[in-house]
Amino acid sequence: MFRSFITALLQRNNHIRSSLLCSRIVSSSYHSDSHNDDSPQSTFDEQRLSSQEATGILRTHEASIDLEADCPVRYYEVNYLGANNPPEDRQAQARLRSSSSIPANKKDTSMYLFGVFDGHGGPLCSDVVGQRLFDYIAVTLLSPKQLQEILQNIQSNTSTAAAAQLLHSYYNPYKDSRNSKVKELHNTNLVKHIEEIYSTFDLDNNDIAHALENAFVKLDRDICAEAIPPEQQPVDEDLLQIATCGSCACVALVKERDLYIANCGDARAIL
Repeated sequence: MFRSFITALLQRNNHIRSSLLCSRIVSSSYHSDSHNDDSPQSTFDEQRLSSQEATGILRTHEASIDLEADCPVRYYEVNYLGANNPPEDRQAQARLRSSSSIPANKKDTSMYLFGVFDGHGGPLCSDVVGQRLFDYIAVTLLSPKQLQEILQNIQSNTSTAAAAQLLHSYYNPYKDSRNSKVKELHNTNLVKHIEEIYSTFDLDNNDIAHALENAFVKLDRDICAEAIPPEQQPVDEDLLQIATCGSCACVALVKERDLYIANCGDARAIL
């Protein structure tokens, strides 16, 4: 049964002025009194890590990234401790294109996205969601004029990837694992999404919370539809594995002094 990664829970918090931090802690314990006295006892030699060794392991993937922009979030810090190899989790950060050029005496009104994606049964879905979700969010937040310009650019230069038109900057420390065929399909569906939003743009229902929810749901539907082959065509194993792996998604959007959280699955954002 397909483990959908989407059902958006949206929250809003005003007046933030700090960095975004995410962590994941997994613990387990053994209770000796849950076993019978006559059950076989297993023994092992316990080897403790030194404080320096433990700290080194915990800080292996630690990083601090400076946004270098006039934004309430000056920098953000990330870290993870993989429980699986290869790691199933992904993280990404992006800056959306501004609606217009920013005068020198004005503050940056760009929107920033931070995302953590916890994969299930492998990294395939979390990798794809990390590569695609911000593009879908950007489409739902752009103006009709911007969408029209993007479509015109794509039509005049068919080799231009739609994603390159949507984000001012994008950072993802993980290598994009998609093959060329899958990338082409994803680009085609992103263009269709842009065309759909442009043709059905609703000025009365264009708030950020609604846009985030729409982006989550639309990407989920596309991932599901892509896994179903056209009639009389063989199943594409890559697309099927992307859909069946599944992933959680926790995304923070920062616009000036406002923070929006879109969360799906058992990931959590702590304010």
